[in-house]
Amino acid sequence: MIFAALASGCGPVSSESSTTTSSTTTSTTTTSSTTELAPTSTSTTSAPTASDSSDFVIKPDLPTPGAACDAWQDTCPEGQKCKPFADILGPWASASCVPVADVPRPTGETCTTPEFSIIDECERGAVCHGLGTAEGLRCHALCTGSPTERSCADECSWCFTNGDVAGVCLFPCDPRAHDCPQGQSCQILAEAPRFICGVGAGTSAAGESCAAAACSEGTACVDAALVPGCADAKCCAPVCDLESPDTCAAALPGTTCAAWPVSGPEFQDACRPAGLGLCTAV
Repeated sequence: MIFAALASGCGPVSSESSTTTSSTTTSTTTTSSTTELAPTSTSTTSAPTASDSSDFVIKPDLPTPGAACDAWQDTCPEGQKCKPFADILGPWASASCVPVADVPRPTGETCTTPEFSIIDECERGAVCHGLGTAEGLRCHALCTGSPTERSCADECSWCFTNGDVAGVCLFPCDPRAHDCPQGQSCQILAEAPRFICGVGAGTSAAGESCAAAACSEGTACVDAALVPGCADAKCCAPVCDLESPDTCAAALPGTTCAAWPVSGPEFQDACRPAGLGLCTAV
């Protein structure tokens, strides 16, 4: 799942936080991924890797690459863009200057080209990526900076890397809204806080420990003191809506809907969706 992956990634935040560890495996022609996520500025994510379940992989019929380029710093000529690609399923192998589509699709729109392809239909500065799922393919902004100093223009995004060749900025989300692409869920890094669309929702339910398995969708891994009956260092607490009737007692007995807990000086409340609270111990 992406959020044990949320341990490293990037965007304009320099601290690195880690709550869970995720892995995604392709069931289509897109790449499988083991990711690490971290706040939007300095973090790391591990790259998707090809499946070992078959004896061979058929290479896609790709166009010939153009001039090599640095996907972290796109300096391709006008009318072209720096596009990371791979010869087969797996981490991006290199990046090349290729023509931008005649009618490019903007960041956030659906697309159809697997991320390992050398060309796609997205605008300059963006690539088609599905985080290992065909149904989740969208045009994602490329991360900028460098492999060691990664960032996203949206400070509330997260940099998901596919090796050191390039990274993509994941979409922020609201865990109350179910607004992620198909096949993805809104994953939470409570301390930052960050709310990011990723694959592989956890299995730990409200009130359960999140040490061995990530929290299920709609819950966040937080300190034991906030969760009644928590027998571990951290457990899962449900999210709630501060502007609606309090449903926390039903979701997790012994809790009430409260403001999101501030974890430290680098806490960025601007990245918390408006009105979003957390069910915490009374």
